[in-house]
Amino acid sequence: MVILLVVLLVWGRAIPQDVIVWDSTTKLTWADFVGKVDARSSFEAATVSGIRYKLSLSSEGLSDSVTAVFYRTESWVRRQTEGALVHEQGHFDITEIFARKLRKRIGEFVPKRGGLAYQLNMLYDEVEGEREAMEELYDKETRHSADAVRQARWNVWIRKELRELNNYAE
Repeated sequence: MVILLVVLLVWGRAIPQDVIVWDSTTKLTWADFVGKVDARSSFEAATVSGIRYKLSLSSEGLSDSVTAVFYRTESWVRRQTEGALVHEQGHFDITEIFARKLRKRIGEFVPKRGGLAYQLNMLYDEVEGEREAMEELYDKETRHSADAVRQARWNVWIRKELRELNNYAE
């Protein structure tokens, strides 16, 4: 019996060894932000996070490994405040929300005619585009944590989304 095994690393960037994998029991601390401060930025801190994944296709079907990660050496802090840390954790949590959405969409994925790798790249691009738009909206509405009322609303929304997508947590 021949098993077709296709492993795809889609839109992967070189994964630094110095990453934190999202976990519901662990929150970011300022010690996790070890990158060089961007002197051109007016922000107090910056979170660099992303979704990394590997997909495999075999005679048993499609399997996936989708992980939300925080890049410690690319994330930085200029001024440490509790409000800014909560905001940066929100960015990482939003990344996890979209990792879960990607897992859900992979589970619902039905290949069409044409290249499988292309179709999966398109699926990833769609989710990643939604994530990027959500991150921008989050920063805009909270004014990068300066608007405490809107930050509190976003914190509630983030917790709700994580709960609603709990079936797609790894």
